Amino acid sequence: MRYMKHPALCAALLFCLAAAPGAALAGQTITINSTISSGSVYGNGSQPDGSGSAGDPNNNTVIIGSSGVVNDSITGGYSLAAPSISGNRVEISGTTNKNIFGGSAGANSGDVTVNNNHIVINPGATINYTSTYSTAGYYNRSTTHTVSIRDNRITINGGNVKTPFAGGYAVLHSSSGTALVTNNTVTVNGGTITSPFSGGMSYAGSGTGEANGNNVIITGGTVNASVDGGSITSSAGMGKAINNVITVSGTPDLQNASLYGGYSSDSSHDVFSGNTLNIDTDTLSVKVVRNFEFLNFY
Repeated sequence: MRYMKHPALCAALLFCLAAAPGAALAGQTITINSTISSGSVYGNGSQPDGSGSAGDPNNNTVIIGSSGVVNDSITGGYSLAAPSISGNRVEISGTTNKNIFGGSAGANSGDVTVNNNHIVINPGATINYTSTYSTAGYYNRSTTHTVSIRDNRITINGGNVKTPFAGGYAVLHSSSGTALVTNNTVTVNGGTITSPFSGGMSYAGSGTGEANGNNVIITGGTVNASVDGGSITSSAGMGKAINNVITVSGTPDLQNASLYGGYSSDSSHDVFSGNTLNIDTDTLSVKVVRNFEFLNFY
């Protein structure tokens, strides 16, 4: 291994790497312990509060501490140009009043992948926004290409969650293109949830959509809402929500919950094939159970 031996050159190089004007470094962490009244928070923002020009949209972390309050959206990593966004994390222990995204993409010049992003909701958190979905992996734009939203996670360890959410969510505003939402996971270990949630959601416009192999794991907490393993919306009828899994264990309160293996408002979509409900608890009361091909009791 060779080392630099000139102290001045070493110092200059470190300064250039650390102080490039307006640049956000990959892997940076934004921590909020106060109130952000206006303006979105980005893990790849160039300023300490997550504002400013966006840098590398990969491997960033946003932490909202127990005294933190954010009134606008929160995103771990964001880009309108990058073909791949991954490795971002958003952890909430305080209060949020708008959407939360782990990784969010908007490129439309080629195939796009949003994967391995993670949102964590901790005990004591309050997630207030009820109008639109929050998600760990997100795409929302017109494209004629393929969008892959995969391997993203939401973990709810506690708190009061009023926001609808999905492990992964693709939204296409085009007459063609493909929205693949696969192998995303929502885990509920505690807290109270009063809005619907999904393992993965594909909104394909008049293109082709698929919510395939997504997972919902519920081990605790109270769920007063509908839950689906995967859901599909496509005005052209080219969509399916299949091979999704919901697993229930422990002692969660689901008496006001509805469980769907797959879901669509269009009866032409396959929302049944391969969907599985696993039940590993002796005391379980559920309002509705539908669209599961396989039921397993342990």
